[in-house]
Amino acid sequence: MALAATLWALALLIQDAPAPKDTLLERVTAYARQYESEMPDFICTRVTRRSQQKSNGEWKLLDTVEDEVAYSGGRERMRTISVNGKPAKPGVRPSGFNSSGEFGSSMTYIFAPDSHAQLEFHPPDEFEFHVARINSVFTIRSEGLSSPVAFHGTLTVRQDGAILKLHLETEAAPELSMGEATQEVEFADTTISGQHFMLASRAMALIRAKKTLLRREMTFRDYRKYEADSTLNFSIPK
Repeated sequence: MALAATLWALALLIQDAPAPKDTLLERVTAYARQYESEMPDFICTRVTRRSQQKSNGEWKLLDTVEDEVAYSGGRERMRTISVNGKPAKPGVRPSGFNSSGEFGSSMTYIFAPDSHAQLEFHPPDEFEFHVARINSVFTIRSEGLSSPVAFHGTLTVRQDGAILKLHLETEAAPELSMGEATQEVEFADTTISGQHFMLASRAMALIRAKKTLLRREMTFRDYRKYEADSTLNFSIPK
């Protein structure tokens, strides 16, 4: 009788317990939605090589830019240290093709509830996704115009739900002079103040502006903790 009562009580506890995230999609969704809120405050160095494709298909290096990037309170700020190996003028940032999303916002674009992303699993570790333009919060800005665009791509994931690689391609918006864009981010286990985080290690962005194809290749290194009393003077791009 006592054993039966114990088993009955155990069954009630199991029934009342929250359901475990026992599918890979549930784990990936939870990871992506919590990613930005769980990121630490940090400083890192980003080196960007910007190139343009020539008519023969080869790439011409335009410049190499080194930035110090601070991520604090969900906000990204940066200070350009050098351009082509020469010290940059204080408060001045190179003009031209720029990109964002390397620190997690692209995950939000995919997994925000309002995005209604269509996802298809390709074992053992890849998801294919698509977000329609009507639901998209991914915005492209070109020549004073701004517009949300449809996008699709793939995610390479770990069995615990962590995203290891994100590949995203936008779809054309007729009202924009800028064509389709591609973004790819690789994440790696990074230690900051003795704690482990999955943070961007490499990234690439491509965009076609009329007949010109531009590329940004980025590497991230020297991650360290951002302290509230830091005296670094970052310029804040508008």
